[in-house]
Amino acid sequence: MKFLSKIREIGQQEKLKAAGLIKVLGENPLGRQIIHRTMEHEWYRHIEKAMKGRATTSDSCHWQKMEREFRKNIVGEPSVETTELLYWLQEFMLRVSNNSIAEKDIEFWLPKFRAYIEDCEKSAVDLYIAKNKLVEGVQ
Repeated sequence: MKFLSKIREIGQQEKLKAAGLIKVLGENPLGRQIIHRTMEHEWYRHIEKAMKGRATTSDSCHWQKMEREFRKNIVGEPSVETTELLYWLQEFMLRVSNNSIAEKDIEFWLPKFRAYIEDCEKSAVDLYIAKNKLVEGVQ
């Protein structure tokens, strides 16, 4: 969706057209597949690796990037669950770099984080539209 890199410079009518186009592309099976493959590459494979207990200190750079992206892509006022996961993710990133992942992380936090990210994948198109303020009244 890099073709919308200058969203702030276009007018409201063009923003509505862009939002409609993104919505149509996101509902398309091919668009859904692209979103899923991207999520698989950037999120799920690292979560699965950590859940299997195979995360190493060299994976800390991936978790650092994930934490940065998670924080950057929060839309609107974060919920309690989002804030809770953000704090955990910041701590978990350090635990991965120290190779000291706890059992609680594997049994509770990683599955919870995976479910949250899957929910974000389902509403990725709407979140993208809201984040880039393509619809009037969205902050």
